[in-house]
Amino acid sequence: MKMSEESAKISRATLSDVCRHTGLSTATVSRVINQTGNVKAATVKKVMDAIAQLGYVPNHAARALAGQRNKMIGVVFPEISTGFWAEILKGLDAEADDHQYHILTAFSHGGQDERELALRLLGEGRIDALVVMNLRLGKDFMQQAGRFNIPVILIDRPIAGLETASVTLDNVTGACQAMTHLYEHGYEQVVILAGDLETYDARQRLMGCKKAAKAAKVAWDDRLVVASSFTEEGGSRAIDTWFKQSVKPPRAIFCFNDNIAIGAMNALEKRGFAVPDDVAVIGFDDIDSARHLKLTTVHVPVLEMGRAAANAAIQVISNQAFNKQQVLPTQLVLRRSCGCLVEAEQKVCAG
Repeated sequence: MKMSEESAKISRATLSDVCRHTGLSTATVSRVINQTGNVKAATVKKVMDAIAQLGYVPNHAARALAGQRNKMIGVVFPEISTGFWAEILKGLDAEADDHQYHILTAFSHGGQDERELALRLLGEGRIDALVVMNLRLGKDFMQQAGRFNIPVILIDRPIAGLETASVTLDNVTGACQAMTHLYEHGYEQVVILAGDLETYDARQRLMGCKKAAKAAKVAWDDRLVVASSFTEEGGSRAIDTWFKQSVKPPRAIFCFNDNIAIGAMNALEKRGFAVPDDVAVIGFDDIDSARHLKLTTVHVPVLEMGRAAANAAIQVISNQAFNKQQVLPTQLVLRRSCGCLVEAEQKVCAG
């Protein structure tokens, strides 16, 4: 079996090459590779950059270069703060198990750590594919990752111009459905709690909001978009930000995830405003607590995302044809927080 040119290039790089490139001792470089001892973050970055540039693969990865599989898929998560990621992981693991693969999971701690962690997993050669989830890793990272000859699967954020497999959501349609529903309730002024607008999801959902406004012939107003973070604390802060510019609460709010919505509802309640009597609220994701809180939200097929990502990884590993970009559907789920069930309850009482 012939190695590819890329594999041959990788195999020629040695530990000594990495040491010469970085000007560091063999002991220091080995500590970085084996993750032993205390090594400064700057030194770790220097070594990992050199490994990526030279295409060095540690000795324990030799069997991967020889074409043997580890039956292991690596997964890098951005955080562990919500159950959203746990559900995706559950889907990943279920699909992997169906094909006799295991999952190796790691959590990053910020932007630079994401890159170093992902490159380290690729460089160790212990995985057959890497799944990265909504990380801020761009085309330059993918070019570095390509040196290791290990497929990378993207969840939640495709990168244009690459042949990499990705699994994403139909964020535009989901957000458009939510905003359209609020407009149909008669709320022409809808405040949007957008989370982090630098993320792919938030940008896509904002596109959906603008699409709905245009279809409803509602003038778009950037002042109604409040950015924060995708957490309950972010939702609470966003409400505080709104009340710094207005004495009245918004009549309707669309939140870019359910955690923001829960934080916003708690903040509104502390200020004496009831949902949905005073303020209608819609979220996005349909997490477990959304059902308990009767939160109208956009359902996301989370388990299916995990399964689709694992399946794509296994197809690439096995050199099978794969769908380069899978877009999973989203669907608005009506509950009490937008006022729909309240109207139904009132009709029942009146009848």
